[in-house]
Amino acid sequence: MVNLSKDESVVIRSAFAFLVAVLVAYVIGASLATQHVLASLTEMGMDITFGVWLEATSHDLLGMFATYAPLIALAFAIGIPVTLLICRGRPGWRRIGYITGCFTAIIVMHLLMPQVLDVTPVAATRLFGGLIQQGFAGAVAGYVFYLLGRARLAEAEDG
Repeated sequence: MVNLSKDESVVIRSAFAFLVAVLVAYVIGASLATQHVLASLTEMGMDITFGVWLEATSHDLLGMFATYAPLIALAFAIGIPVTLLICRGRPGWRRIGYITGCFTAIIVMHLLMPQVLDVTPVAATRLFGGLIQQGFAGAVAGYVFYLLGRARLAEAEDG
């Protein structure tokens, strides 16, 4: 068994929380994007069976990973430290801070990508509802980061 220092343990815990949060945001975000497309097809009169729904969702989960997951990781790599700076020394702010910070990071990423790179990584975000759904994925991931990361321990130490 390896004995880790307190600092090493914090780094490992934070890295694990970050990776899980990225994965959570990706799975929820990609799944919601797929549902948005399938809902549009249903509105056009197409019959979407459970098999088609399952196949489309699994196809998108696998197919979008190489491009969308790194974008989420980049957004969180900026958003989480900014959130930490804002919440530092403020007991009780971390939970809502990470939820709001990750929501905002995803929204900002989707708003900047078309402006900077002329690319929309998730077509559903061209509509307000789709953009908010992706932000929701970020918010859930922010809560997961809060639960798994050092945030709860630091919050207890603050006060």
